[in-house]
Amino acid sequence: MKVERNNNLELKEKILNMTLDERKQLGINKSLLWYIQKNLVEGKTPKINEKILLKIQ
Repeated sequence: MKVERNNNLELKEKILNMTLDERKQLGINKSLLWYIQKNLVEGKTPKINEKILLKIQ
């Protein structure tokens, strides 16, 4: 299965603005969210596997 990544800016904003309650409802680990947010703030491209990406979208 191939995931289209055309909405990078929307996804980035959604991840950066995600609250701890939203994270918990989606079933995303706290440290994983922190790692992804940290890399986005530093301007790096975080590695997000397909399972997590589908939860976020």
